[in-house]
Parts: sequence; C-alpha cells; structure tokens
Amino acid sequence: MLDHAVNIPYIEIRDGFLWNSNKEEIIKDENNEPEDPFYIVDKLSKISGIVYIIDINGIEDNSPQLDLLQELTEYSKLWVDTSPRRVEDIYDVLIVGAMKSIINTNYIKKEGIMKIFEDTINIGIRLEGDDIDYKGIRSLQDLGIDTFVVEDYNKLSKELYFLTEKMDIDIMEKCKGIIYRGA
Repeated sequence: MLDHAVNIPYIEIRDGFLWNSNKEEIIKDENNEPEDPFYIVDKLSKISGIVYIIDINGIEDNSPQLDLLQELTEYSKLWVDTSPRRVEDIYDVLIVGAMKSIINTNYIKKEGIMKIFEDTINIGIRLEGDDIDYKGIRSLQDLGIDTFVVEDYNKLSKELYFLTEKMDIDIMEKCKGIIYRGA
C-alpha cells in the first residue's frame, strides 16, 4: 500500500483562465462566465494547503504565465508545472513564489536536475506514461529528491510492485511527497 501518497488538487490554466484539457475549453461557472482562478485556488487551498497548477501556456508554448502565478501564490502554496525546458525556467517559477517547480524529465535530464538541486530543494519530478525509468528514479532519490508526481495512483501501485519484485527496492521508503494528479 502507498501510505506516503498524497492527493493534491490541481487546476490547469491557459491564457489566464481555468482550462479543461479533456474538453479543450475554458471552465465556466453556473452563470456561464469564466470561473475565477483566484477563487478556485483559494477554495482548494483550504482543503489541502497546496494546489498543483498545470500551466498549459508553459507546457505547449514555453511561455509560462509568471505574472498570474505570482498573484496566485498569495492565495495558496503552489506546486507549478510549466514543463520547464531550461534550468532558468525552473528558477523563474520559484522566484515568482511557487513552493515547488515540477520538472518533466523529457526536457531536463539528470545532469540539469543535479545542477538545480545543488541550489534548491524546491523541485519535484513528473513521471509520465509507460516510460517511467525506475533506475532513474532511484538515482534522483539518491540525490535527495523526494517529490514525484504521477498521473495514475493505481498504475503507480502496480509499477511499484513490479519495481520491488524486480529490483528488490522499495521506492516509497525514501519518498515524502509522491502525489498523483486528481481532485
């Protein structure tokens, strides 16, 4: 059982609006007006204390919404995922006030992560798809990184079972902050 897993609520933001990637549309309130991201972040913060923000502009266009993110940090502690491509992109997210910058290892490799981790511990690693490299996770843990974001809790538990059987290690023992996306 994954006792260390935590469900942190998340929102997606695109062009300053709450975004529903599944429907490719702006999320609207009961009056059919765009939902206020500040209201939602404040509300979610009261539930968990942390909100995970997926910045679609950062992910798709490499153009994170730093001004908006800075304002949102006044409402909650934020973990922000902009799919940073360069080390400087991670620092930008942290400078505007995010508690953690979430890194996608498709864009920044282990050497870059090691460089960042020398200066800050405020990073997490997003693990995606079927290509999760457990040896890579283990080496990141050895550096001291203890926050990993995954999309599917059930899939993770199956893969961790495989991991413990195959490699005789328990990745959960050293992780403080494994989360999965979901509200």
